[in-house]
Amino acid sequence: MGERIGTTSALHPGMRRSSLAPLFAQILASTAIAACGGRAFDIPDPDPDAATAKDTGTSTDAGTVRDSSAPVDANVVQDAGCNNTPKLIDGGPGCADLWYWPCGLPPGVTFDHSLTRDECKKACGNTPDQQKYWGCALYPSSGGGDDKGLAVECYTCVAGRRPEGYQDSIVLQTISGWLANAAHLERVSIDAFQILRRELEHHGAPIELIDGTRQAQADEIRHTSVMSTLAVREGATLRHATVDHGPIRELVDIAIENAVEGCIRETYGALLAGWQAKHAKRGEIRRTMKHIYRDETSHAELAWSIHAWIMMRLTVDERLLVEKAMCDTVKELAALAEFPVAIDLVNGLGLPSPAAARRLVAQLNTRLWSTALAA
Repeated sequence: MGERIGTTSALHPGMRRSSLAPLFAQILASTAIAACGGRAFDIPDPDPDAATAKDTGTSTDAGTVRDSSAPVDANVVQDAGCNNTPKLIDGGPGCADLWYWPCGLPPGVTFDHSLTRDECKKACGNTPDQQKYWGCALYPSSGGGDDKGLAVECYTCVAGRRPEGYQDSIVLQTISGWLANAAHLERVSIDAFQILRRELEHHGAPIELIDGTRQAQADEIRHTSVMSTLAVREGATLRHATVDHGPIRELVDIAIENAVEGCIRETYGALLAGWQAKHAKRGEIRRTMKHIYRDETSHAELAWSIHAWIMMRLTVDERLLVEKAMCDTVKELAALAEFPVAIDLVNGLGLPSPAAARRLVAQLNTRLWSTALAA
């Protein structure tokens, strides 16, 4: 690997925090599906026929099966005449896969208590692209019309900036569940910015970036309070968040996390908050998301400024690792945009339908991510 460029005490003029707000405003106002582009990754154009079936905000026919391998070891106990091979069906809410077990759940998995991570591994295994699910829950109805059969929602994503050492958890896919999870993510984001500030200080980052993380931490404290209040009003039970603050990491590791969690996920999360501020039917949600949209846009801008500062200090091989991580994350977001979203979440909370989510990801890809990776 080559030598890194030395640190500086101030930001280069070309690295000053530029505003993403005009870009977000254009994307949110646009009704056209953006063309996909970029040399580093490829997001396929939406399939109009598929959109007709999936964009209604409800589950599709549970008998429609996607081509995929079984998520767990096939060595399970089977009833006589019953093939207990799990099927991946199009029926889960947003950010979830729905697996149907025709003969009942595999050995060692019961739903008379909160599922452990090990039980979710047995019920879900890996995603079709061999990524790990981060939680699961029993789907409220049978997946195939068989009294013995059970369906399991296996969750594929969380939103916002997640810190190193974030512990995955199960989310109830209802309005109260979504709000409780949002409050939890805001809480762990406080730790994420604490960790980031400490590491930037250690590596001699400019004061502008360090001050930015301090302001972002204050924003997340306020977001946690607001989202927790909304969640409790909906009857949700909040959980304590524990985040391990590990040792100072190398610049390349910080760069990868910031690129994935800040430049991609938090950038999309900010745009998502702007969408909810416009489309939620609940006035309190619109007002709350308007303020969060403003703050999260600032956090996304901070992430891009940190990205520019760190990338100048990495070797060529290290920069390639960062870029690959960004490309992989954009692909994940594009895939997640395909999942149906419960109609209560679309209407009450203003979450985008799959068609709208595909459009948001595609336009960010065309107007920001592809351009940044091609530079």
